[in-house]
Amino acid sequence: MALGMAVGAEGDTRLYNTHISEYELGSPVTLYGDIPFMQAHRKDSYVGLFWLNAAETWIDITKTKTKTDTNTNTQWISEAGTLDVLIFL
Repeated sequence: MALGMAVGAEGDTRLYNTHISEYELGSPVTLYGDIPFMQAHRKDSYVGLFWLNAAETWIDITKTKTKTDTNTNTQWISEAGTLDVLIFL
């Protein structure tokens, strides 16, 4: 799934385990049983990031495009907890 751009408090993807019976596609509301894992790939490279934090977390996703390249940047923001990140190369 290619993620769209999410900027600002209204557009952030919010990760927080709560009971919601349905999820509206493209909505920034909390998800039930989320797994904070992100993958990225290019022609010769694959990387992944697993954010292990039980606190409420938001992810800002921004895409930038130049004449020669397209980049996607993410900013992970947790309200509390210990920073525990696994990076897969």
